[in-house]
Amino acid sequence: MGDVLAEKPDRLAETGRRAGPVRRRTVLYVHGFDPRGPAPYHRMFAEEAARQAAVSGGEIGVGARRRGGRDADQWEVRARFDGAATRTAWVFLRWDDVVRRLWTRDGPRLVAEIWTAVAIAWRTGLLGRSWRRARPLALALLLPLASATAFQALAAAGAAGLSLLAWWGARRLGAPAAAGLLLALAALPIAPLLALAAWRRFDAALRVSWLVQSMTNITRAARDRRPDVRKAAERIAERILEAAASFDADEVLVVGHSYGAAVAVMALARALERDPRLGRRPGGPAVSFLTLGQSIAAWDQVAQGGRFHQDLEAVVRAAEKPETGRGRIAWLDVTSPSDGASSSRLDPFELVEIGAGRPARRSPHFHLILSRERFRRIRSRPFD
Repeated sequence: MGDVLAEKPDRLAETGRRAGPVRRRTVLYVHGFDPRGPAPYHRMFAEEAARQAAVSGGEIGVGARRRGGRDADQWEVRARFDGAATRTAWVFLRWDDVVRRLWTRDGPRLVAEIWTAVAIAWRTGLLGRSWRRARPLALALLLPLASATAFQALAAAGAAGLSLLAWWGARRLGAPAAAGLLLALAALPIAPLLALAAWRRFDAALRVSWLVQSMTNITRAARDRRPDVRKAAERIAERILEAAASFDADEVLVVGHSYGAAVAVMALARALERDPRLGRRPGGPAVSFLTLGQSIAAWDQVAQGGRFHQDLEAVVRAAEKPETGRGRIAWLDVTSPSDGASSSRLDPFELVEIGAGRPARRSPHFHLILSRERFRRIRSRPFD
C-alpha cells in the first residue's frame, strides 16, 4: 500500500467539513480474524515502517507498545514526508478474545465446517460470482475442501492398501489367518497418522485451517449468527465516537483489514446511527475510513440483504459524494485483485444502490513498490 499512503500522507481527504494538513492523527485499527493479539502486529509494524520509509523517501519512527484504554493497545508513530511532520496515535482495537472463542480446534468439526461454508457460498451465489470475476477468491474458497478431501482419500486408500499388504505378507509367510487379520488391523492407523503429519506440514505452509476459520465465520457472522462479533463492533463504535468527539487530532482514521474491514463497517454504521453528525462537527477531527484487503463483498453477498447489508448502505451513503455535496466520511479501499484471502476483484459496493458517487478503490500494486525477490517471497506464502 506504499504508493497509495505515501503519495500525500499529510493531507486530509475532502470530507465536506475540513481539509488541510494533518499534524495529529488517531488511527483506530480493526484487525482481521486473528487470535494472536497486538504484540506481533506492533513488531511487524516497526519492521515494515523502516521498509516503507525507504520506499517512500520519508522518515517513520515507531514507539513502544502500551495499553490504550479498555480493549486496546497503542503506540505512537512519528512520520516526516517532504518536510511535513505527522504524529499518529495508532490504536489497535482488540477483539482477538472473540476470535479465540470462535476458533475451532476439533478436527472432525473443522471438516464439517468446510462443507458448510462451501455450501453457503454456493447457495448464496458467492462461489459462482467469484469464479466468474474473482478467481483467486473462488480458489481460496475451494482449497480447504479440495485439500481435506484429498488427504482423507489418501488416508483411506493408504490404510486399505497397507492392511491388505500386511495380510498378504503374513499369509505368504505361512502365518495363520487370525494372525494375518491382526497384522492387517495393526497396519490400519499407519496411513492416517502419516496423512495427518503431512496435513500439518501442508497447513503450516498454506494456513488452510485459518482460511477455514475465516470462511466459516464470515458465512455465519454475515447472516447474524455470530452475536459476539456484533458485540465487538458495538465496542469499536464507542471508541470511534470517543475519538471523533475529542479535539486532540486533526483526523480520526478508521482502518479495517480483511475480516476486520466488515467489522469496521458494522461499527461505523452504529456510530453513524448514534451520532448523525459524525465527521461534521465544527472544529472537530475529520473522520476517514480505510479498508485493506477487505472481505466486505463476500460478507454482503452472503448476507443476502440482511442487517450487514443495511450497515454497508449506511456507511457508503456517508462516504459517497453526489453532485449536490460531499460525503462526510472519506472512504478509500485498497485491495489486491490477486489476493484470494480477500474479496479480490469483487466490488464491495456493487450490491449497494447509491447515487452519483461512490467510495474510491485502488490496487496496492505490490509488484511495483516491492523488490522482485521480496515480492516473490510474499507470493510463495499467499495467506500470511
